[in-house]
Amino acid sequence: MSRQSLPIPADAPGTPKCPVCSSTSSRVWNRSAEEIREDLNAYIHPLPDVSLIGRDYSMYLCGNCTLTFADPLIAGDGRFYDWLTTCSWYYPVTRWEFSATSDLLRQRGVRTVLEVGCGNGTFLRHMKAFDDIRVIGLDLSADAIADCRAQGFDAHLCDVNEYRERLQVQLGPVDAVVSFHCLEHLANPISFIRGMWNVVSPRGAVYVSTPYSPLHYERRCGEPLNRPPHHMTCWNIRSYAALARSVNLQHRTFLPAARSVLERTRNTLAKWDRSVQMTRGRKATLFHALAHPLAATAELLHQLRREKVHGIPASDEILVEFTAPKT
Repeated sequence: MSRQSLPIPADAPGTPKCPVCSSTSSRVWNRSAEEIREDLNAYIHPLPDVSLIGRDYSMYLCGNCTLTFADPLIAGDGRFYDWLTTCSWYYPVTRWEFSATSDLLRQRGVRTVLEVGCGNGTFLRHMKAFDDIRVIGLDLSADAIADCRAQGFDAHLCDVNEYRERLQVQLGPVDAVVSFHCLEHLANPISFIRGMWNVVSPRGAVYVSTPYSPLHYERRCGEPLNRPPHHMTCWNIRSYAALARSVNLQHRTFLPAARSVLERTRNTLAKWDRSVQMTRGRKATLFHALAHPLAATAELLHQLRREKVHGIPASDEILVEFTAPKT
């Protein structure tokens, strides 16, 4: 049965500071551990052990850079991710940003790339088409590294800081570091970007991708996987600009074309009404709109007001390039 969120009390003097720009924040979301478990059970499949979600969480909105972040900044543990990765869709076969990133790498004349958080090797497989670029993968999952090595990839069980201390002398310098959909899972985004920058050559680049928040359907439907304990931070144009300033790097942002207004509206209504989601298709969505005209109209108007980035409606993904500041 659906339950209401915990009431959001007035912020106490100890309200957490933004982990990117250290500005003040305000609470925008509050859920008990039991409510989070119910959300995940309904959205994915039943948790095998209630202890996988062992704490309450809040989310705060930075009043300066608009980063949304979890409190506490403690992500789910290995057991939580072991459960999530049993879902066949958790590691996508490809991502939009793979092609966008490989194009940027070739434009820069990159010869060696380090991927932080390589998972089961989806980007490594994508890069096999470019035999003039060497790619090294890092991950903290022994199973993921074993999978990558079984496919013939150069993959190592360590984080980027251990790579710098233990392996970089042996494996040599890298021209670029990439990391896809890892930043949002981490408690310290500044440390993560600095760690990657510390292993790249002076004229190199770091590429990071995350979801673009809020997702187009999130206002009406919510998204349990864009919240703790899965995601610690939610990113947009302003928060990435603040992150670049905090690490003293310049940055560029890239987004794919968003779905059309009607597609975004239809998808949101389908997610909102599980009967439509199960049948899918335009007819099902049309019948839903006729049955709920006020909701359908409100959602269409909301999608027409979707935030614009680079002059076009924001999509649900963003790729960011970090490079040395111009002197």
